[in-house]
Amino acid sequence: MTDLAELMDAAEALARGYLAKVDEVGPAVLVQFPSGETGLLALEWGNDQDKALRLAALRLLFRETGVTAYALWSECWMASHVVKAGEPPPDPAKWKGVMPRDNPERVDALILIGAEKGRPAVIRSYRKVKRAGGATLEPLLDGPDRAAGRLTDLLA
Repeated sequence: MTDLAELMDAAEALARGYLAKVDEVGPAVLVQFPSGETGLLALEWGNDQDKALRLAALRLLFRETGVTAYALWSECWMASHVVKAGEPPPDPAKWKGVMPRDNPERVDALILIGAEKGRPAVIRSYRKVKRAGGATLEPLLDGPDRAAGRLTDLLA
């Protein structure tokens, strides 16, 4: 593989394949090496401190093994406030600092973050729809595809 979009497509296909059989999938990262070969790493993290430590180790591993690009997926909750016609907008103070996991309007989602050296990271997000025996993914955001944050800078 030579193109980040192709790497992300491959990671998306893997995540969809797993979710077709089960309704939850752990975080994982599909990596590309300078040779063009790819590898898949299953990830696990608990709280935010654990995640920070594991991501620091992953950053070091990527540097030591020469990873040139990656596509990482993780389940998450996303929340937004959709204002229906005739309803007043939500009070921003009510939700300031509230994590999506604590928001009753949250949705199950999967994010897919792609990054390669020298380019801004990109993101795709999907609503996870549970069904008998598994789950499917539906595109969630049509907004900007640029991403920033601790999952986007693993090649730094």
